[in-house]
Amino acid sequence: MNGVVVDTHAIIWYLLNSPKLSDNAIKAIDSAEKIYVSVVSIVEIIYLQEKGKIPEEASQRLYKLL
Repeated sequence: MNGVVVDTHAIIWYLLNSPKLSDNAIKAIDSAEKIYVSVVSIVEIIYLQEKGKIPEEASQRLYKLL
């Protein structure tokens, strides 16, 4: 079983298809059987969305992913 641990930036960039995320990171996430996201990253995403720093689309996609 393979899994990856993603930090806040990586998961946001992945969810928003950002060019800031490297091809290797995209491949690792796409091929992972499990993606581990810390609770702190989830809280940060909610905070950033509430402050208008990232679109609501990011948190909606995260909820679907979880």
